[in-house]
Amino acid sequence: MKKTLLFSIALCFGVFAQAQTQTIKVPASLRNQAVKRPVRNAVDMPTNLSKASNPSVNSQAAISDSKIGSTVYDLQTNQAIQNRIVRWSDGTIAATWTQGNASTSYADRGTGYNYFDGNNWAAIPTARIESNRTGWPSICKFGANGEITASHNGATGLEICKRTTKGTGAWTQTLLTGPTGSAATGTPMLWPRMITNGPNNDNIHIIACTDPGTSTAPFLYKGQTCALLYSRSTDGGATWDKQGVVLSQLDSNFYKGFGGDSYAWANPIGDTIAFVLGDNWVDGILMKSTDNGNTWTKTVFFQHPYQKWTDAVLTPDTPYVVDGAMNVALDPQGKAHVFFGFQRVLNTTANDNLTSYFPYIDGMGYWKEGQPAVTDLNPSTAPCLIAAMLDENGNGTNDMVLPAATSDPASVGQYYISLTSMPYATIDAQGGIYLTYSSVSETKNNGTQNYRRLWAKKSTDGGTTWSNPTDLVADPIHDFDECVYASMARDEDSKLHIVYQADSEPGQSLNTVEADAPGPNDIRYLSVTKDEIGASIGINEVKTISSTKIYPNPTSENASLAISMKSNAELTVSIVNLMGQVVKSVNYNATTGLNVLDLNANSLTAGIYLIRVQNGKELSTQKLIVR
Repeated sequence: MKKTLLFSIALCFGVFAQAQTQTIKVPASLRNQAVKRPVRNAVDMPTNLSKASNPSVNSQAAISDSKIGSTVYDLQTNQAIQNRIVRWSDGTIAATWTQGNASTSYADRGTGYNYFDGNNWAAIPTARIESNRTGWPSICKFGANGEITASHNGATGLEICKRTTKGTGAWTQTLLTGPTGSAATGTPMLWPRMITNGPNNDNIHIIACTDPGTSTAPFLYKGQTCALLYSRSTDGGATWDKQGVVLSQLDSNFYKGFGGDSYAWANPIGDTIAFVLGDNWVDGILMKSTDNGNTWTKTVFFQHPYQKWTDAVLTPDTPYVVDGAMNVALDPQGKAHVFFGFQRVLNTTANDNLTSYFPYIDGMGYWKEGQPAVTDLNPSTAPCLIAAMLDENGNGTNDMVLPAATSDPASVGQYYISLTSMPYATIDAQGGIYLTYSSVSETKNNGTQNYRRLWAKKSTDGGTTWSNPTDLVADPIHDFDECVYASMARDEDSKLHIVYQADSEPGQSLNTVEADAPGPNDIRYLSVTKDEIGASIGINEVKTISSTKIYPNPTSENASLAISMKSNAELTVSIVNLMGQVVKSVNYNATTGLNVLDLNANSLTAGIYLIRVQNGKELSTQKLIVR
């Protein structure tokens, strides 16, 4: 049976699930493909140049999603994600990001900041909050009703900006330098992470790296490249009783160095503070203090097979390791819950400051304090696996766009991490664990590269079991967005409050491997009620739609949409443009077996459209190119 398609709807929210978490099969030629990357991944400056802006998304019933900022500078972190959003009990919210719009040197780079007064976000900012060039901001509560940010200036140290009243007033800016000898020139600290605690949020805790130098002239501090430094103030930043301290058991006796951004704080619970640390070439580490940073306990939740590794050591066995993008949250009892991406690494040439990673390794793991250390990070066998790419069409294989050659990693953006990674977690007073992450979609692509999407999961039993994953960016407007760098507000509420970056081009313009042309990126805020997470139908529960296919595609005239059905069902078949607008839609009574509909492309202007076949919560999407 054939029927001509005439209409369109807008999808507002989507949830997919797996009966159990598992990875989908990737062709061996890709699974075993290694790509070069720096030994210590730590990028601060770009090299290249402009692409189209992303359109805005209207608010929806189940999820609120709005643009609050814009930046051409698209590197928000090298690995783990900082706390970029904070919410107060009165419902006000502040969000930050690295903002820079003057490519290619980005002399205007600094902290982009926006504030939600309980009703509306302020106008999209056009200037940084600092007086000089900075990057990598964290934001926290400060004092009785104020806020504080920390970012690095790349030359002399960390810029601390604070004000006593959130959302209004002038920022007071001070400089926190590293210890003498921690940089080739000056005393900088780089890539900071900050938290505050105490009755009045006057305790400030910061971790940051020393200057790594350059690939041809690496700089060592106390025998380490990118040594990790801890700083603390107990009087709101007036003085620092610990400034640029290398913590015991993180020094050169244990590690030769770390990567920029390979660490992340948990939200404090009273005087209990904790952070995670690790990357491709060191252990996965939990550092925890129960006395506000006076003393620390180190727990290795994953031991790297090559201890005190340096670039002089070859690794032909390609071990599985953590990918450096990790996160941690403390539950009400003060126990740490750690999340990390999987990766596989290789070093075939000694002392060239380059190693290799495997861009098609997929999977994200979970470890809870008190459990035995993780020993298996192979995605096919690891018992700690809790998230992976979804098999969106249910055929058991990974159907991403294939690269032109097995040596070409172009079908995914190069972040040097797992296909499923960038975790960020929060735990509420009831012990509910909420996790967001970015995962490559096997069906959403621009013809040459697949896009990353934002997902969320939850656990209501302390991490023993996890819900179905929920697609946080299911609105059609995001089908051509790379959605990454999600950070969540860690304050109890009935909703999750998230800031993230949406880019029309997969990957980064600042990555010299990809060399994408710089262009505008949206900084977006979304909120979703906790009850919505994991509440709907999953991939393995699909009962009606077996597959969909369009042919010919591309087309300049007519095309056919083939729908294979497992049972009879009434479908809504829709054409959606890249603005998410209604173009054409029709209700269609499909029967078991093959159904074929005519797509009249003569009435469509040239461009890219999404053809959506929907039966309730069950959805199949195909891309149609009209010439």
